[in-house]
Amino acid sequence: MSPRGPVCAVAVCFTVNGGLLGTFAARTPAVAARLDLSHAELGRALLFMAVGAVAAFQLSARLIRRHGSPRTTLLFALVLAAALIPLARATAPWQLCAALALFGAGNGGLDVAQTTQAALLERHTGRPLISRLQGLFSAAGLAAALVTVALTRAGTPYGTQFAVTAAVGALLALAACPALRPDDHARPPPGPSPGPLPAARSGPPGPARPRRRRPASALLLLTGLTAFCGSVAEGSLTDWSARYLVHDLHTGPAAGAAAFGAFATTLSLGRFAGDRLRSRHAPHHLLTVCSALATAGLALALLTPLPAVTITGFALAGLGVSLVSPLAYATAARLPDTTPEHAIARVAALGYGGFLLAPPVVGALAQLLGLRAGLAAVLLALVAVVPLTRRATAAAGHHSFGPRVGHPDEPAPTPH
Repeated sequence: MSPRGPVCAVAVCFTVNGGLLGTFAARTPAVAARLDLSHAELGRALLFMAVGAVAAFQLSARLIRRHGSPRTTLLFALVLAAALIPLARATAPWQLCAALALFGAGNGGLDVAQTTQAALLERHTGRPLISRLQGLFSAAGLAAALVTVALTRAGTPYGTQFAVTAAVGALLALAACPALRPDDHARPPPGPSPGPLPAARSGPPGPARPRRRRPASALLLLTGLTAFCGSVAEGSLTDWSARYLVHDLHTGPAAGAAAFGAFATTLSLGRFAGDRLRSRHAPHHLLTVCSALATAGLALALLTPLPAVTITGFALAGLGVSLVSPLAYATAARLPDTTPEHAIARVAALGYGGFLLAPPVVGALAQLLGLRAGLAAVLLALVAVVPLTRRATAAAGHHSFGPRVGHPDEPAPTPH
């Protein structure tokens, strides 16, 4: 099977995912206004979306083991698209909460399934894909938001937009998912995995020394905490960068929008460039550079009173944060003694938790100590990325694509 078809198919899935989420995100104020929800009530309703996503992570992993990632991807893409209809028709808060739980479940399950498919394609092609696909997801969300702005100005009701978007998303998923690559059903025999190959060294070989291996659960935890730290920074700066300029530096709304725009743009650009970097550099080295760049950028943004310099700092932070989550997913998919779908589900749960937990924590710190102090706490998460990833990336191998370490029975990557 040529890899071009499956790669295009999984790219369509990531695009559909980003487009559906971006459509709802841009219309959230209109949905809340129709139901006359306060900020607190809307926040409580959005928690049901998080609950649905977390519940779907492990369900998706089980369905992948039983039915394969192509069918599971199609199932959750259709669930995500269909959930836009009850979101548009909700006339009571409880109906909105139920629809958001379904929408979150579709998003969470699709995230695990399509990322598992991307990891499978990376192993079979020998080329990195996950970072570029996440960049495509972000770009699709931004495009959906821009389309929503145009439709809102034209007076298009959000119910009409949701119905059309759901139909287009479902049709694209039905067309793309049959072209996804079937999963490898052959599993290595039970027993201890041989582990990573020893690094070459100069001089005469010495006596072999047994090396203790960390259990898969510990490596998964380290990788998941890496995704958590990256998501803490991404979620906090997504929600608070614009407000920091407007309320702390006393700029106008345009400067606040520029701060968020700079962060979001470099976040997407970094992910589009990430796969090329992954093909040339070891994951731990990349994460070290990303952590340093994001830390320096955020520190620069918080230490200067000049809005232009602050915006530049947020842009650098977006570039540094961009590769943390993709590298965590890619590393998880190659950890020994576990399956990709199980590892990705566990890492996704921790990463999603960081994205949801960080903004309210920053808000609470801002209430007590000021927003600058609240955002400064994010620096701790960025610094923690490096020590967390050292063990996990070493166990996964030098590069986060190609045959998995400890699974010699999997096919070798095709030459390119």
